[in-house]
Amino acid sequence: MEQMAQSLGRCAHPWAVLPPGPAKGESLTDRIRSMVKHQGPVKGAQIAIALDVPGNSGRVHALLKSDIQRGQISVAGGLFQWNWAYDAEQQRQLMDAASLLRKHGYKVTGGEL
Repeated sequence: MEQMAQSLGRCAHPWAVLPPGPAKGESLTDRIRSMVKHQGPVKGAQIAIALDVPGNSGRVHALLKSDIQRGQISVAGGLFQWNWAYDAEQQRQLMDAASLLRKHGYKVTGGEL
């Protein structure tokens, strides 16, 4: 009985339930990140419809390209998903280290470094 009550209480389209409107100065990419982070795995087409992204799901992928390359967001089976293991501070330190090595003539390869 409890499972039935929970099922009936769920929204038919959970992706359509959005956080409050954009904050002042918040970009479309920021809103997409927020949706992926709070809604869980979501399709690009659902994001495009819910956030009124011009174009289609390909545009969503293009807007999240750097996040995907950094590993902050992953895409599998057409679903965008937040990577909770991503550590922004660690990534910043790696970028700083790579920059320092390049400055001293080293060639740095691997990922977005």
